[in-house]
Amino acid sequence: MKRHPYQASYLAFLAVLLLAADASATNVTTAHEPIVWWPASPEVETANPNIHSVTPDSTSGDQFGTLSQTFQVNADFDLRSIYLRYKNNDGFTGDLTADLTIYEVDDVVPGTLTLGTPVLTESVVFPELFNNDTSNRIASIVLDTPQTISQRDSGVTGYALQLTNFDSVDNPGATGGLAWYRTGSTSNNTYLFGAAYEDSSPINSGQREFSLALSSQLPVPEPSTLMLSALLSPLALLCRRRRV
Repeated sequence: MKRHPYQASYLAFLAVLLLAADASATNVTTAHEPIVWWPASPEVETANPNIHSVTPDSTSGDQFGTLSQTFQVNADFDLRSIYLRYKNNDGFTGDLTADLTIYEVDDVVPGTLTLGTPVLTESVVFPELFNNDTSNRIASIVLDTPQTISQRDSGVTGYALQLTNFDSVDNPGATGGLAWYRTGSTSNNTYLFGAAYEDSSPINSGQREFSLALSSQLPVPEPSTLMLSALLSPLALLCRRRRV
């Protein structure tokens, strides 16, 4: 059967659209609504921004500072996604970059955080996010390859997830950085097996936690993504039938 020229162009457009939709599912980092995207049963959760009152915590304008959250793991699991709530510090525009590393630590609640062997290191891009659009927004970080996180909960042993080397994609070297939301005085200590640290020092004597979840599952698509997938599925079937 001979195709009309417009039909061929239309099918080519659909093929590109389908490829783009599939690629969007593999984004390393993006911002979404936490009610939809925060995992229901993560293997590790220090503070859930849907439940606990959280407030921004920054690196005091120093992009070379560090923010860390310690935690324990009570069973081996394959890490596929990481979640946290964040925003750009005031005056720090554009998408943000940061190094994300998970370290083994011998003590999850020390007076001075000492890092051990790194088990995961990723360079992460955080989309620009300011006060006027941070309502119900988080970062979901999907790993290209699952990383096995081994059990570490003997005594005070565990891990630390650290963010450091904050910078701007559009304006490298600009002062400022990423503000990672943490619990405040109203929430107090929401996690008993770790604490939030800034530049190796515990925040409020170890009585604060950064919003963080580690999960073996991939993010659950939000309704708009599911709707797009549902709309594109018949089109994909049409493309396959046309090729037969």
